[in-house]
Amino acid sequence: MMNTEHKRPLVSVSCITYNHAKYIRQCLDGFIMQKTNFSFEVLIHDDASTDGTAEIIKEYEKRYPEIIKPIYEEENQWSRGRRGSAEFNFPRAVGKYIALCEGDDYWIDPNKLQKQVDFLETHPEYSMCFHNAVEHFEDGSQQDRLFSNIKDRNYSGYEIYNEWIIPTASTVFTRNVIKSKIYDKICSTPGIKYGDTPLFLCAAKEGLIYGMKDIMSVYRRHVGGLILCSSLEDKLSLNEHDMAIYKCLGNKYKKIVFHKICKRCIYLYISMDKSIRRKYNYLLFDALNKDLFYSISYIIYAYFKYRLIRCKVRL
Repeated sequence: MMNTEHKRPLVSVSCITYNHAKYIRQCLDGFIMQKTNFSFEVLIHDDASTDGTAEIIKEYEKRYPEIIKPIYEEENQWSRGRRGSAEFNFPRAVGKYIALCEGDDYWIDPNKLQKQVDFLETHPEYSMCFHNAVEHFEDGSQQDRLFSNIKDRNYSGYEIYNEWIIPTASTVFTRNVIKSKIYDKICSTPGIKYGDTPLFLCAAKEGLIYGMKDIMSVYRRHVGGLILCSSLEDKLSLNEHDMAIYKCLGNKYKKIVFHKICKRCIYLYISMDKSIRRKYNYLLFDALNKDLFYSISYIIYAYFKYRLIRCKVRL
């Protein structure tokens, strides 16, 4: 960490957090340990945590006032449909580049920011870069593993959307991405449930995207994680999310959006209890209406896969 006094930050780190008292120190330490030849700021949005998260952030704010710049909410904004990064952190970011890391994830390489900024500075045709991350299961149910097997190469928006390969805490992108008209459109479109994938797709429209094989962050899976969709209605709301992406980004993503919705509808319908299936008959009709041939093919595949799993359970 260099002396940042009186120097305009080259990078703005956006960190959103809610009830992350168990994890936030590790997250903040990952920021502070960065070794850079440029200054950076850490913009934190604490969404009215009730577990002592804010008190921990205040400790770091007092020790590193030139770096740690928090907003402490008195009322939870997520529950009101407001997004921490897009509405509270991005508007106050002054850096040429923006990095992301939520309060329950953390960085493990002190040279992470320097490596990514060096790449973007020397390759102006790129709008974003990202890297490998460790996927850590907090409950110990599974061993740590790579989040995805990222290689040193370019990645297309189509590939990113189709495979969900980008750990959010691994990304650094240019400020132009959030200043683009398409990003403004996404932020104002009803139905967008999560902001990371649409943001990455905006980056793909603004320039090239590069993946790095270096393992430089940890993605933590736990019950309180922001992306967990536990209820049936939560899972179905992802259909609205995908359709909103299609409406914003156009025909380039139409096929993959429809296929995602078809698979989700069919899987949920086949796997749900028979007693409530009639209520959700529309799921099958929705899938068939979007892509008849693909849906029929997937129905056959999903049905036999589900039957095979049930047979194994009985054995």
